[in-house]
Amino acid sequence: MGRRRNLSREDVLTKAIPVFWKRGFADTKVEDLEEATGVNKSGLYSEFSSKEEIFVESLKYYLKQRDGSVLQKEPLGWHNIRNFLRRSCPAGQEGGCFAIYSIREWSIVPEEAHKALSSSREALKNLIRKNLIAESVEDADELAAVILTFFTGICLEQNMGRKRAGAIRQIDLYLKRLGYTTFDQVDGSTEAD
Repeated sequence: MGRRRNLSREDVLTKAIPVFWKRGFADTKVEDLEEATGVNKSGLYSEFSSKEEIFVESLKYYLKQRDGSVLQKEPLGWHNIRNFLRRSCPAGQEGGCFAIYSIREWSIVPEEAHKALSSSREALKNLIRKNLIAESVEDADELAAVILTFFTGICLEQNMGRKRAGAIRQIDLYLKRLGYTTFDQVDGSTEAD
């Protein structure tokens, strides 16, 4: 039995992401993907050429879903950056960011994953920079790079199981140190949407 007719490519990718996220690229076996997706090896290989392709396509799908739209909300500014950082700390689900988790295996993931990850990080940095420019922040390029580095660290801590409340406090303290103090501007609440 190959892929079930009611299971789309997107369904397979959606179900593969948590497997790669939990186990990592190196430790994920095709059998793990079969179990998670309900599609046997021949069904998976009729759609994808290898585990590497399933990983790369899962990563690209994840990155496409995480389009940075929170950083594009008008008006641009610190509140968007805060919401973006807080989204890396979801309650009750995988914490952090699958893309950041994947960077931990940089030396072994396929080259195509390197390109997708690098492109995504550059796009995020540019969106952060636009929000900083909207706030008339000097050295917006440099600060955007620093904020992206902080995002990477917060995500890694979330991947390691850090409590959401502690991460939120750390994000707010970090932003306060950068000069953002109007915490009630987060979509009218103290939590990110």
